[in-house]
Amino acid sequence: PGDRMFQTKAGVISGSPAYIAPETISGDPIDTRTDLYSLGVMLFEMLAGRLPLYADSPYDYLREHLIGVPLTLSQADREHSWPDEFEGLIADLLAKDRKDRPESAAAVLAHLQSGLAAKTIERWSAPRQEAAEKSPSRYVNTFFKLLGR
Repeated sequence: PGDRMFQTKAGVISGSPAYIAPETISGDPIDTRTDLYSLGVMLFEMLAGRLPLYADSPYDYLREHLIGVPLTLSQADREHSWPDEFEGLIADLLAKDRKDRPESAAAVLAHLQSGLAAKTIERWSAPRQEAAEKSPSRYVNTFFKLLGR
């Protein structure tokens, strides 16, 4: 009974508006990939120092999770260089459709342990000047690029 108190339930919006997965808001079925979306938001925030979506209110965050286009790490943090493969992992974690996200946390961990984490840390640690000279990520959202973000 105690463990069940903390389980996420279909049809109930439960979570912090800035981190909640789209299917939780829309009432669609949820599974482990629902939590992977929130992991993607938290990873993004820890690495870039800001959330991948912007909103003025909790309600606006819910809308953004449903229809908003998240920033890429390269857009949110221009001082560092991000490997395309890592940008792709974050984009997969933030996919609106849970079917487009990794299957499990174990799959995400295996991907990071395959050398991606070390490569990301190495690129992130590059001096600011070197990072600025790197080519932009292929995951750059052109809409935000036009806005100068």
